[in-house]
Amino acid sequence: MLYLKAIVASFFSKERRFISFIKATTGTLPFNLRIYQQALSHSSHFKEREKRLSGDNQRLEYLGDAILSAVVADYLYKKFPNKDEGFLTNLRAIIVSRKSLNRVGLSLKLDSAVKKKLDKNKPARSIYGDAYEALIGALYLDRGLLHARKFILSSAIYPFWDENTLEKHIISYKSAFIEWAQKEKQNYSLRNIKESGEKHKLVFEIALEIDGKELARGKGTSKKRAEEDASQKAYKLLNIQ
Repeated sequence: MLYLKAIVASFFSKERRFISFIKATTGTLPFNLRIYQQALSHSSHFKEREKRLSGDNQRLEYLGDAILSAVVADYLYKKFPNKDEGFLTNLRAIIVSRKSLNRVGLSLKLDSAVKKKLDKNKPARSIYGDAYEALIGALYLDRGLLHARKFILSSAIYPFWDENTLEKHIISYKSAFIEWAQKEKQNYSLRNIKESGEKHKLVFEIALEIDGKELARGKGTSKKRAEEDASQKAYKLLNIQ
């Protein structure tokens, strides 16, 4: 009965263009149209009072994030039966990273669908990845886990990741370098050389050393980023496989 109503609505509703977009994007007709509209409404679209009355997509994003993580974890667990927990955790982090999800959101043309009123001087770096997660949350509530899982696999995994791509992808050069150093029994250290710039715009400089000799030097707006930069340079210098 609900499916018949959805079909009728897709032809006669004032929102038929939006219904068609949701169907083309998720692969299924929406039953509860309002929840999809909420999923594609960024907080900047509302005034504070309107947020309290109608709600933006942040709660749906929270729900979608949890479902996405579980579906990806299940997929990787079955895809790589002989890999350990650390390997699977790293791969899941790659797939659900802000960068990856924004790419998915843009591939689904959510940039033209999300209602927003953004400050041009403050670009929202994760708005379309967040909307993608909210859309997962809406689909889960409206059509259930099976539909949500199918949508995640067809939109976030199959178009972008295959087995070779995932296995070769490095999420942290620092972790990869440390793993190499331990395997090769190399004594290494990451030493803070200096900090420069204003207090709110500090730049850190880190030296990566092996047996007390500097191999590479990295810079970043945090110690973590500087260490990653130095590790990446060392990783490439040593041609680590």
